[in-house]
Amino acid sequence: MKWKSLDVLINNAGVCFRSVAEQMDAKSELEQMQTNYLGPMMLIRKVLPTMRENGRGKIINVSSAAGLLGMPTMGSYSASKHALEGASESLWHELRPFGINVTVVRTSKSILAEKVSGPFSDFYYYMAKFISMLMGRSDSTSASIAIRIREIIKTSYTLKII
Repeated sequence: MKWKSLDVLINNAGVCFRSVAEQMDAKSELEQMQTNYLGPMMLIRKVLPTMRENGRGKIINVSSAAGLLGMPTMGSYSASKHALEGASESLWHELRPFGINVTVVRTSKSILAEKVSGPFSDFYYYMAKFISMLMGRSDSTSASIAIRIREIIKTSYTLKII
């Protein structure tokens, strides 16, 4: 079956490997950038010709609180989400004249690794507890995020980071 229209792209993939910078391996760092930034950008480039031709479209990029604030043990993840958010803002300016809106949905809860070893394990354990406390203050859930995304799809949002 061939679709006749493409109205919405939701980029919701994400991967996070936590480590202090000194111990982050290049493979994990690259995987985060590929999944969290390069993948969404590739999909955006694929859908833009159709959205432009239609004169409308919505691109929703799911980010993270780490895209706003770099957190200890999350430098590579934060960098990938900062990149996604910066690109989203640029795209909003570029695509608005074509009737295409870009929105960033910033989530804030995550799962923390409990078992850590190595020379920085005490530091990591302390920071993981601190980050967990910060993330636990959020009332966002998978369901509440899905509801927000549905609202964005149904309305005429401009660049909004929620």
